[in-house]
Amino acid sequence: MSYIRDHNFKEVIKLINQYNFEEAKEVLKKDYNSYSQDVVFLNIYGIVLNNLNENNFAESIFSKALKLKPNDIDVHVNLAVLYSKKKELQKSKDIFLKIIKIFDNKNIISLFNLGLIFLEEKNYLKAENFFKQAINVDANFYEAYHQLGLLYEEKKEFNEAIYYYQIANKKNKRKFNTTLSNLANVYWALKDFNKAISTYKEALDYNGDKSKIYKNLTRISENTGNIQDILLYLEKGITEKKDNFDLKRAHNFYNLYKSSNPGDIKILAENYRVQLNSQSINFNKTNKTRLKKKKPKIGFVSADFMRHPVGYFLFDLIDYLKRQFEILAFSNNYLNDDYTNFFKKKFDKFFDVTNLSDFDLAKLIYDIDIDILLDLGGYSGGSRLNIFAYKPAPIQISWAGYLSTTGFKEIDYIIGDPYVTPRNQSNIYTEKILQLPEIWCHLSTSDIVDVQKTQCLPATKNKFITFGSFNNPLKLNERLLMSWGKILRSIPSSRLLIKGNNLDNELYKKKIEDFLVNQGVKHDQLIIEDRDKRNELLNKYNQVDLVLDTFPYSGGTTNFEATWMGVPILTMYGENFLSRCGYSINNNLNLLELNCIDFDEYENKAIKFSKELEKIFFMKKKILSKILETSLFNSEKFATQFCKTLKNIYERYFN
Repeated sequence: MSYIRDHNFKEVIKLINQYNFEEAKEVLKKDYNSYSQDVVFLNIYGIVLNNLNENNFAESIFSKALKLKPNDIDVHVNLAVLYSKKKELQKSKDIFLKIIKIFDNKNIISLFNLGLIFLEEKNYLKAENFFKQAINVDANFYEAYHQLGLLYEEKKEFNEAIYYYQIANKKNKRKFNTTLSNLANVYWALKDFNKAISTYKEALDYNGDKSKIYKNLTRISENTGNIQDILLYLEKGITEKKDNFDLKRAHNFYNLYKSSNPGDIKILAENYRVQLNSQSINFNKTNKTRLKKKKPKIGFVSADFMRHPVGYFLFDLIDYLKRQFEILAFSNNYLNDDYTNFFKKKFDKFFDVTNLSDFDLAKLIYDIDIDILLDLGGYSGGSRLNIFAYKPAPIQISWAGYLSTTGFKEIDYIIGDPYVTPRNQSNIYTEKILQLPEIWCHLSTSDIVDVQKTQCLPATKNKFITFGSFNNPLKLNERLLMSWGKILRSIPSSRLLIKGNNLDNELYKKKIEDFLVNQGVKHDQLIIEDRDKRNELLNKYNQVDLVLDTFPYSGGTTNFEATWMGVPILTMYGENFLSRCGYSINNNLNLLELNCIDFDEYENKAIKFSKELEKIFFMKKKILSKILETSLFNSEKFATQFCKTLKNIYERYFN
């Protein structure tokens, strides 16, 4: 009897349609002895195994079916699909070409899959040809139009991409949201932000994973500077997909731009760790015997071994670290630049871990026998914070890339200094505070070239004071902008130079400008520019007399860079790490008069200094004469303190 007539046939098809492949497999296993010579049965069995990723078993079943019936097109197609999935593209291509050449030149599945294979191989001409052949067979074949949109999007031929995505969406009977989401991506690439946002929102009414759309809405809202929208979209994405820890990490990160309450920040972080209940294995509780090493192994986990603040912090530090430690990098970023290539040569070992699961990465770190593991990402994009829950190293530390508590009890320490992490604030950290004696971090300078520092005050030549802020514009909240508005109103001749990411977006730029103008600021007082390449950015500091730091999220790298260029920083400090970076720099330089406790003092001092240009000039001279004496920029001095601190906690562990 043919399997089609068996009562189990309909049951298996029903299970397949419900994507319940495990149960379908169990039914098929029981029927195998009865139908092992039935091609229909074997074809269905192979499809189920393919969907369960049992690829080798599926291949053997399809091969057996073809021995019984060599010309069965359905089996040939499914075997070719399997080879494509296994990335054995040539085998897959050969079968599909054979089908359309020998059996059926209008086999739409073969034509379509050949388009997919050639698209993956970046052979756009052949891919386009096969997709269009598939459309000639069926003018309503939605998937082919969608793939043509994707093809032209990859080629950056955006008008063609829009054309095919729009046709695909009209023929999208099952209302999948992928096409509209991709169309929104194209509008975004064209910097048509309003159209992109409205198209993403339209896609939310369609079927499919909405969490990815909310993630894109989050990213595009960063381009337009709306922190409230960012948090709202993240919260909706988390509601849509409660196990999406990428969205949960992003929510905790972006919340730093809004919340100045360290208690609330700590609660969010600890809640994240509680929800991460899958990490039940604690490698540190195994019976592994750890021997004390002459050169302990230090691991750095980051997505930012590149032109990024983390890269700028590490660049000059590496050689000093290697004298006392074996240093290993675990990089979670497939992108490479000149800094990445530098780090690959400098670290004793450099691992690309982008494709490793959390467990596999944690096990790798454990097996390598890392003694001290440093997280340089926290809740920021691309971080691998979750792996620290496995406790793969006996000593785990948060440093440099994330300036707040992680909420992880498995992370033993957070590295700070007497100013950013005073002992009386230890209750806002899950980690123990590890204070470096002077400053929590330092900026490498050997990589800064083609930058000229002016010894003069720009105001001397301009006859007016120029304030500056080169921070991430997401740090520019309404309360801060109101304060800047008051300062600029009080000094009608003054200027404010704002530079930052995404300020080439006219909507974002206008939003900041309109807010300040509504505060009574004149248009000609404002200079708002997109962020330049690093050297050009640094040279721009020669146009600034006094930096106005942001609050509650103060400048990190930008404050180091302003100081390197000799520009004083007027800063307001709060109750947690991220609000005290400028405060720490000023304390290290003994420029205490630049520190403010509240907005009133901040505004009054800005106005006062504008009338005392000689005082700003004195501070500038003091900064330029002292910077290489301090750990802010003296790499050897900072490295000595940093290495000593790590050695001490390593000794403490064994004692």
